[in-house]
Amino acid sequence: MAVAEAALRLIRDELEQEAHLNRSAARRKQLEAAARSLLADYTEDRELTAFTSLDGEDFYAEGRSLAD
Repeated sequence: MAVAEAALRLIRDELEQEAHLNRSAARRKQLEAAARSLLADYTEDRELTAFTSLDGEDFYAEGRSLAD
């Protein structure tokens, strides 16, 4: 009986792990499709990327931090 319970537990754990991997793969595919569908917008629409010119600038004044 203990052997059967252990075997069933292993099978259940393996099935749960496989289901988790399948959900992760499906989510990754959804995100990839969304990124592909928006790529043209972000490469052609200046309004969507207007603030990226500020990426190289410090956001906080000199000597300041989030904790201040």
